[in-house]
Amino acid sequence: MLHSRYDSILLQRVSFGAATLAGVISLGGLAFGALGAWPLWATGLAVVVPWIPVFVRDVASVYRQYQWLALFYVLVVTQTGHFLEHVAQMIQIHVLGLQGADARGIFGTLDIEWVHLTWNTWVIVAVLVLLSHFGVNPWLRLTAIRLAGTRWSMRTSSPSIFRRGWPGYLDCWPREAALRAGCR
Repeated sequence: MLHSRYDSILLQRVSFGAATLAGVISLGGLAFGALGAWPLWATGLAVVVPWIPVFVRDVASVYRQYQWLALFYVLVVTQTGHFLEHVAQMIQIHVLGLQGADARGIFGTLDIEWVHLTWNTWVIVAVLVLLSHFGVNPWLRLTAIRLAGTRWSMRTSSPSIFRRGWPGYLDCWPREAALRAGCR
């Protein structure tokens, strides 16, 4: 087993039993959701919710030891979840052949403008707070520049992609994928 200085950062206050229990409950939620023909968002929720107490305890532990690194940890985990939601949309569009409102990801019921505004605000505020503490970090600066540039270009160059149920900005490129997804 490899040991490094980061071994103690993640899941340090979570027992093996708690992580196992969360995993079993999560798999049970997936099984019940699939067998019971639950809506996709309900199945996704049944898979994610058991991990919330594990995550909260881990974030609290990281905060006690590393303070602002905990915010970065929450940002990375939530951004990873957001990325996986877009992966689900890509699978729905390109593998399952769904289009428009049918290709809204796992939590498609949250595909509304105020949720996007809240999400973008959370990410921007988190990055700005981290910049105020770790402003010399070039990767964090690059993230802030990329974030600002992406948000600005999305709003000014492709306003039609912000309609409910339509794929995100990167889903409208290249051209043939855009036509299949309904982007203009």
